[in-house]
Amino acid sequence: MGTSPISTLPPEVLHQVLKYLPIATLLKFGRTSKSNYSAAILALQNLRLAILPRHIHGVLAFLSSSTFDGVESDLGDTFFDDPTRNQIIITSALPPVDSLQRSRTRCPSQPAVTPAQYREKLLQLQNALACSILSTPTLVRLSSLTLHIYHIVSPSLTEILATLLPCLRDLRLNFCHPYLHDTCLPAQYWTNPVFLESSPIWNSLAGVGGESDTNLRLRKLEKLTVERAGITSFQLRKWIECNPNLRELRLRNVAGVDAEFVQWLGQYYGAGDPETEAPRPTRMKILALESCSSLVADSVEQLTWLDSLFGVGAKAGVCDQEEDDSALQVFSLRYSMSVQTRALCAYLESRRPGVQQITLPDGRILATKARHKRSSSKEPSKGVGPSRTCSHDRRHRTRTMQLGFQGDRQGEDDNIAESAAINVGVQTLTVNESQSQPDEDENDTSEDDDSTSSSPVSYLRLINRRPPRKGCKFMPSDIIEPDPDVT
Repeated sequence: MGTSPISTLPPEVLHQVLKYLPIATLLKFGRTSKSNYSAAILALQNLRLAILPRHIHGVLAFLSSSTFDGVESDLGDTFFDDPTRNQIIITSALPPVDSLQRSRTRCPSQPAVTPAQYREKLLQLQNALACSILSTPTLVRLSSLTLHIYHIVSPSLTEILATLLPCLRDLRLNFCHPYLHDTCLPAQYWTNPVFLESSPIWNSLAGVGGESDTNLRLRKLEKLTVERAGITSFQLRKWIECNPNLRELRLRNVAGVDAEFVQWLGQYYGAGDPETEAPRPTRMKILALESCSSLVADSVEQLTWLDSLFGVGAKAGVCDQEEDDSALQVFSLRYSMSVQTRALCAYLESRRPGVQQITLPDGRILATKARHKRSSSKEPSKGVGPSRTCSHDRRHRTRTMQLGFQGDRQGEDDNIAESAAINVGVQTLTVNESQSQPDEDENDTSEDDDSTSSSPVSYLRLINRRPPRKGCKFMPSDIIEPDPDVT
């Protein structure tokens, strides 16, 4: 039996080739031989899984995922090049509630199925499908996982995440789907924090309890995103402590994000205690605490927990020109309306951290001012770059001069006259460009003034891409909700 040509490739080259295959093709390749199965397991590192009632719901979940945010695409996201390659949509279809109630085969004495009972069955089905997929040995080397379901209700699912996926570096749990309007869900189910209930199923991921701490193998997370979860503040703190390499944390509509949690977060990422020899955790680079109703801050004093994250403890009030790469670079409090925007702006003015981007609770985005290098008028003329039209004219005149040399071989006087004319033309172009340069600089300055005039912080600029139109409540990064006033 002949050997496949792909088997003769070096392992490094084979790994790079298999990384670009879709998951279905990669699994088929792993069934061909034992060596190919091992290579397929190593190449299968990213998985984005959506288990929702309809296929179109999974498509909407991927489209509105935080993967396509401007911040993550600028900083480089693992799925931004080809996000569809690692996407899998599983439909958790159940007969609608109306069809169950109108079924002719239903016994008259049998009670009708309520929306709450239907919702419970749907959640159990989604969790069972997720357990059957994530428990396969093929995913043991998975380094990045995104899971879109309604909610976690099965303890087996959290145990699988905590014990069977030790190589995970990026975990995203999305239980918020405001673009889906399911009849079995109560009104405002996706946004109202009343429906966020605490549960002991998070103890497996947080390592709470002797048995959970012993069996926990998920300890190498670098990126964690949780959307709409009832995890408590204590469970959230333990989960972060179990992953000291965490450098990106995004929590949206999470019940455990409160004043106690953020105070602990500032102490945890602050200066290490000299009395204890515990290793210091990796510095946080991206922190997003969005739509967290339990987080309250009315004054600058209630925001001092950010000092250790920004690294401005002893340097308060001084804006460093050189950005500290070890400090927090991106921070967001979008739609955490219990945090006062004025207090946050006052904190930024007093501390002036070297942050790249900050999102205020009202949705405005601030970033560092762009540093333009202005050309000085005292520089020599050769330092001024001519425009495209000027360089074209210069090349045309040079070609004309060369053709004159090759054709008629005119005298030295004519050559000197032509070269002098060319030098005069170049000097004229340079003078015109140097005169027009201040006008361009003035225009650039006016644009910068316009972009920073509405910024609430003096050393930051407002970078909201599209200002809202008059009479329109639509924002580019929001989900369109139905208007209750319109029938």
